[in-house]
Amino acid sequence: MNISRAVLVSGLMLGLLAAGTARAQEDREQQPMKNIKLLTGKTRKEVVAIMKLWSRDLGQKCIYCHVKNDFPSEEKKEKLKAREMLELTNGLNEKYATVEKKVTCFTCHRGAKDTVNEPPPGGAPAGQ
Repeated sequence: MNISRAVLVSGLMLGLLAAGTARAQEDREQQPMKNIKLLTGKTRKEVVAIMKLWSRDLGQKCIYCHVKNDFPSEEKKEKLKAREMLELTNGLNEKYATVEKKVTCFTCHRGAKDTVNEPPPGGAPAGQ
């Protein structure tokens, strides 16, 4: 086999592999997620995006609330607490729907696992 034919065959094989991978990803996106209780009606992509925001807002990785390799599991109490907190923030946002800024995990957590309930040492900067 000459070089140009080998390059052509290799290119075709890579193209088929990429198409198969894209199709598998697309199929996965269409499958419903397991054990979704509060984020119903959302696509997999939307749920993952929301979870990434929560992860950032709490400064934690996914396995803080989820069992590694078993995300639908109810084993971790942190997952149950996260649902409670989502209901709390949703309730506040519904009650005060006219308020422009919405309550999020970041409102209280500020990128930390535990809520930030006190001002930094020394109080507010001068002039505030």
